[in-house]
Amino acid sequence: MALLTSGSVADGAWNAGAYRGLLAIRDSLGFRTIHQQTTGPASLDEALAALGSAGVDLVLAHGFEYEQAASRAASSYPDMTIVVSGGSGTVAGVTALQLGLERAGFLAGMAAAGLSERGDLGLVGAFDTPNARRVFDAFSDGARRVAPSVRVRETFTGSWEDPAAAFEASTALLAGGVDMIAHDLNNASLGVFHALRSARTDDVHPRGIGMHGPQHLNAPDVVVGSAMVDLASVFLRLAESWHAGGSLPSTYRAPAEAIEFEFLPSVAAEHPELVEALDLAKQDMDAGASVPQRP
Repeated sequence: MALLTSGSVADGAWNAGAYRGLLAIRDSLGFRTIHQQTTGPASLDEALAALGSAGVDLVLAHGFEYEQAASRAASSYPDMTIVVSGGSGTVAGVTALQLGLERAGFLAGMAAAGLSERGDLGLVGAFDTPNARRVFDAFSDGARRVAPSVRVRETFTGSWEDPAAAFEASTALLAGGVDMIAHDLNNASLGVFHALRSARTDDVHPRGIGMHGPQHLNAPDVVVGSAMVDLASVFLRLAESWHAGGSLPSTYRAPAEAIEFEFLPSVAAEHPELVEALDLAKQDMDAGASVPQRP
């Protein structure tokens, strides 16, 4: 099997979690595994064609940006099972892995609103795609569940991987009064955290929310907690299902319990009521309740 990512697996978040999933499949199921980082739109078709020609059985294409290339590869290599993280579920021959990331966004919004001193939150993304829009809207809804009058400002940089662009966008938000920032980025999230550090003074202490992975462990000076998806367990369960049956449905949904939120211990100790509120929201999701929808 193969894993395709559009960015580095050293990003501490989206791609790093996918790579942990690849290793879990290798170690638990004994699959021969390949990882390839693609470098642009043209390379998506090239990578999938090369894997199909090589006889790879299962491909995990980690990101909705692979869906159109996956559709073309599926028609050329029908014996190769292709899974697209965040896919639409409407492409023939391609399985969409739905991770429920709007749940992560909702929890992140609750945490950000509960810790903001100004009630002014920022979101930095790469592109305003349907998947990103669901996460960003869920973030705003979660924030307003905690603080109905909170303000949420959004910005998009045009890159999941460019820390400099994320730094510039985050710096602009901070200059406008934002004191908490979350993101929907890969390696570019490092730029968000650098901006938070650069904006700190004796009187101003902006902070961030990690996404997709335990970024509060990598940047505990500015990241107070992280909304995480356990991609290792999701990928392993998916591979086990494929291995047992030889096929997958058009849409494969990750279990609700794959989404977690973890605070820094010091933050959790200072804000027990907020921790309890997130725990209750998470329990509702684990029990099968969806993220509250907008009217």
